[in-house]
Amino acid sequence: MTGTFIAYDLETTGIRPTMDRILEIGAVHVVDFQIRERFQTFVNPKRNIPEKITTLTGITEEMVQDAPEIEEVLEQFMDFCQEDVILGHNLIFDYSFIKVQAAEQKLPFEKKGLDTLKMARALYPELEKKSLEYLCEYFQIQTEHHHRAIDDALAAAELYFIFCREHPGAVEAMFPPVEMNYHVKKQSPITEKQLKYLSDLVRKHQIPLDVELASLRKSEASRMIDQILSTYGRI
Repeated sequence: MTGTFIAYDLETTGIRPTMDRILEIGAVHVVDFQIRERFQTFVNPKRNIPEKITTLTGITEEMVQDAPEIEEVLEQFMDFCQEDVILGHNLIFDYSFIKVQAAEQKLPFEKKGLDTLKMARALYPELEKKSLEYLCEYFQIQTEHHHRAIDDALAAAELYFIFCREHPGAVEAMFPPVEMNYHVKKQSPITEKQLKYLSDLVRKHQIPLDVELASLRKSEASRMIDQILSTYGRI
């Protein structure tokens, strides 16, 4: 069984990796089934946090306003991961966000992974739910905060430990680390022309913003321009 890996979890502003942003990264380095190091940081998303996300995670805009931006954080996180296998609960979700950000910075992030959600579905089909929160309650895993990155990373690691103890042969045979596959469509930053036009539209119509315009991608800027034009009209 794989006893050395990086368990990690993200908190984000939403569920769309090409449109939403990372708020928090939490990770633990496990060596021979022992937790050796931790990595935790908030990330400034350069946009407002939806109220439902604050309700879910407890992360407020005040908590992230002075945090580093993803361009600074990503390389630190990748250095923490090194060449290790990654692990998470519904791992493809967290992997997709990191892949999108890595692609934008032209950084490689090719990993093999272990997904405790897939394991739970196969090993415990009788359980009513397979969410991380439900499984923590079922297996009596103590966590300080659900839906906070470092706590959920620790919980996913502990789940894996339990699965290995209770089903050692099945985990070894059925769940070796597999190549993570997530195709990232090429994203371009907002153009100078878009930025100027959007700034003029916002100023003309006195539109309150929940995002820094310069942080938008080209496709996001196009959608915002279309929305403003359909609602307020042209300059």
